[in-house]
Amino acid sequence: VTLLCKAKEAERLAYFHNANRAIGGTLNELIVPDETSNFAKIDLKRYLKPGRTAVFVLPTWASQDFVNAFLRNLKSIKGSAPVEVYGMPQWSGFENIEPEFFMDNNVHITAASYIRYSQQEVKDFQQKFFEATGTIPDNEGFNGYDVTLFTGRMLSRYGLSFPERLNYEMFHGLHADFHFTGVYANGVLDDGRNQPDYLENTFVHMLKFGKTGFEPAD
Repeated sequence: VTLLCKAKEAERLAYFHNANRAIGGTLNELIVPDETSNFAKIDLKRYLKPGRTAVFVLPTWASQDFVNAFLRNLKSIKGSAPVEVYGMPQWSGFENIEPEFFMDNNVHITAASYIRYSQQEVKDFQQKFFEATGTIPDNEGFNGYDVTLFTGRMLSRYGLSFPERLNYEMFHGLHADFHFTGVYANGVLDDGRNQPDYLENTFVHMLKFGKTGFEPAD
């Protein structure tokens, strides 16, 4: 696994190293000059190992041209070597990158939400929402439905004490899933006695680029 970014983005790599310590192993780093506009002089082949999948993680979201240059070069030099590229949620909005660069490089991104519009449950909600409001629900409409339904179910089960049960319950919604985890200050670990500073929904979707765009990797 290789972390790749511009020099001005290098401070972001610490988050990946910190998270990786929990599972072990090492991460390579490839930090390129800020002015990099193509990868013609950067040897990506050295990161391709026979018989292994080369994984590149790019914590960059503002420079579409930079991402495009990397994907173009990787596609041209990888041959039959298996590769995977993991990018940021903002990549789903990039409009100037050829779909084949996403497809051939097995590009993945994370997303806090994903709506499966082909599911009957989603279609039913859209129809009822339209009948009630005269409009089709947007992302905020779906999110509001999920949050209201989840809160209602928690109140029904646990009453006003439901916040104490948030980190024990999982919820699968139309817009997003909820999986709350305690966040502790100053690196304090949860030993069963410490109280978290707050709870955070840590569930994310892993999306892979396919024939219809970014879709669930599973």
